[in-house]
Amino acid sequence: MGDTLNNKTRYLRIKSGKDWTVDENEKISFLNFSSITTYFENSDLDRVEYYCDGSLSSVVVGVLSRTKINRFSFDFTSMADPVLNHAEEKGIPVNIIGAKEDEVADFAVKIKKHYPKLNLGVVRDGYFGNDETGDVVASLVDVGGVAILGLGAGKQEKVLMQLIDKGFKGSCYTCGGFVRQESHSQGDYYPKIFDKLNIRFLYRMYKEPHTITRYLIDYPKNILLLAYLVISGKLKIKID
Repeated sequence: MGDTLNNKTRYLRIKSGKDWTVDENEKISFLNFSSITTYFENSDLDRVEYYCDGSLSSVVVGVLSRTKINRFSFDFTSMADPVLNHAEEKGIPVNIIGAKEDEVADFAVKIKKHYPKLNLGVVRDGYFGNDETGDVVASLVDVGGVAILGLGAGKQEKVLMQLIDKGFKGSCYTCGGFVRQESHSQGDYYPKIFDKLNIRFLYRMYKEPHTITRYLIDYPKNILLLAYLVISGKLKIKID
């Protein structure tokens, strides 16, 4: 697993989420046992602060760190609504980067229905190359406010770190497939019963069959790898 299996001790920065409230200067990504592969392969991601995205990651990281870890995701089962409500009330611009052009446009229309006074800033697809990244980052720095990055694991963290390096004023959240999922849903993506019972992964496997391999193969493999790295001292979990 690349950078994690070298001789240098890695530090995985996890936020416990205790007493979480909306922070207008938060720069955060989210970790589950699929996206953690990207972390294993890139030591530069030691700079990133993560919330545990999912009940399973919260439990496993909690056991390994001997700390209570709360589950947070940037979606409508968790952080998205408080963040967007706060932005609407305060007149803070919200920038949305991710998914395909038609999907991000549909997502923008959807959230404007729920938050009619929301001030939308930059809204664009996530299909841009490395040569365009600088321009995307510059446009977000110019607008400030809230940046929501749905670019997939790895790419979204790289953009997040560039925003930090360029002095982005505001909060930034990665969100994986959130923009795409919500653009295809009339209501909430997850039925309430799946959310209440913390079995969102079952609904995700039903709706998006390509995730079955992720949950049944990648998750167990990466849980074991994380446990090995922590127990062997190659990786330390730092709780903020």
